[in-house]
Amino acid sequence: MVLKNIEPKLVENKNNQVVTTSLQVAETFGKKNKTVLRNIESIINEKGVAQNCADPMFMEGTYKHPQNHQTYRMYYMNKDGFTLLAMGFTGKKAMQFKMEYINAFNAMQYKLKSVNQDSYMIDDPVKRAEKWIAEQNERKQLEADNKKLKPKAKYYDHQLSLDDGIKTSVIAQNYSMSAVKFNRLLHNLGVQYKVGKNWLLYKKYQNHGYIIQREFNYTEDKIATTMLWTPKGKKFIYNLLKDNGIVPENEDV
Repeated sequence: MVLKNIEPKLVENKNNQVVTTSLQVAETFGKKNKTVLRNIESIINEKGVAQNCADPMFMEGTYKHPQNHQTYRMYYMNKDGFTLLAMGFTGKKAMQFKMEYINAFNAMQYKLKSVNQDSYMIDDPVKRAEKWIAEQNERKQLEADNKKLKPKAKYYDHQLSLDDGIKTSVIAQNYSMSAVKFNRLLHNLGVQYKVGKNWLLYKKYQNHGYIIQREFNYTEDKIATTMLWTPKGKKFIYNLLKDNGIVPENEDV
């Protein structure tokens, strides 16, 4: 059933559930809020009525009075809670108000259902078209986000795939040092020097199979280089540092 031209002013969306409030009910039916609160609490205290429902019919809340700015109690209620409460309301216009609430609940529930549905599941052609447009905009946004994240993903995939070499930061951890401090140490020992952002071995340590260079595309038009240590290079570092009185943490007595 498609509901059209119904403005659900009497209800609201709270946590993706259609509810109304004791304040709104009191205003609509011409009652005091404290009277409606008393009626609700009578229903809550009625054993086996509200407590045994899968979803809570009533949820206590507070509101701030616009004039004295004091905080007072109120209740939220779903359609079932309102139905139980409104059973006791009588009067010339009570039935009219009850029907208005039921229509408002149904309209809001239909609206929420349409929002959560895929476009192809919506019967109303206008709503279906609106949802399809929203889906396409969301898809384009996801594609844009993925494009921004792709370079980082490629970088981390590359780092995880470097199984034929050892990063300096990994060796540095064995000595309880940061990669920055460890690189500086190797520089001070005359092993490597820095050009731009890259570390290179001094000539005397080149061509000994200590390192391997790996290039990868950080972005589609940018290539970066990573220097990795081979097992032979790791052994060289170990012996060099040991000769200088520096040993890995697990060997430090």
